[in-house]
Amino acid sequence: MLLFVLASCANKEEPNEGMKRVLADLSNSDKNFAVIPLPDSIVKMEKGKFQMNSKTKIYTAVETISEAYYLLSFLKGQPNNIRYRLDEDMDHLNKYGIYLMIDRKMKEEEGYSLKITKDYIKIVAKNEKGVFYGIQTLRQLMPDIAEEENAGSENKLIIYVKRGIIGNNMTVPTCEIYDSPKFLFRGMKLDVSRHFFSIDFIKKYIDVLAMHKMNYFIWHLSDDQGWRIEIKSYPELTAIGARRAETIEGKNFNPFKGDGKEYFHFYTQEDIREIV
Repeated sequence: MLLFVLASCANKEEPNEGMKRVLADLSNSDKNFAVIPLPDSIVKMEKGKFQMNSKTKIYTAVETISEAYYLLSFLKGQPNNIRYRLDEDMDHLNKYGIYLMIDRKMKEEEGYSLKITKDYIKIVAKNEKGVFYGIQTLRQLMPDIAEEENAGSENKLIIYVKRGIIGNNMTVPTCEIYDSPKFLFRGMKLDVSRHFFSIDFIKKYIDVLAMHKMNYFIWHLSDDQGWRIEIKSYPELTAIGARRAETIEGKNFNPFKGDGKEYFHFYTQEDIREIV
């Protein structure tokens, strides 16, 4: 999970109204509903939890079939036999399961509602994007477990995500959430010119961005420090531009001290296609 650290200014200035709201939300937050970014509205419901087990099915409209497969793939990563089923009759919530639904009358393009009862989970949105973001909130509501991902020989990504198993069941608290993004552009940049990251790391990085409802991945592929993308008609771009004699250790001030190890990395066109 991405961590945001709030630090007070040295001059002890009073926080502005926006910061006051953030601090109030943090102080009033419930650890069972620790979602980033904080949804517009979280209403706790009756006591109890929804249990995902071998009988849990995903019911989906045709429009959200891709999102249903995404959720299925995520849940199958847990030691549970979650079965998939396509059901276009979404008007009757009379079966125990997870429902992905489209309501074109909703106002917000990327907004969604997430309702969790002891009997069902229902995600409703205007379009597929909203359903996808609702799934990300559902992921974050799952029990905490530390997850360490080996992302290539040189890079390791350690994150804390809302996943976990309690006994043979995975549970989420009952609640009703309404949410929509405040900004159309929500992105993070990864500078691979100065330091190269493996394809496996980048895939996990994008997955973490998606879990926090970011919608743009900015891939910084070239700069003075290195050219990282293969152009077959101009091979010297990588033969020269992707190589440096050594990497400076410590601060970038004269006299420079290097590690004595050649640094030579770039992404092939196949690598780029795999990410795109």
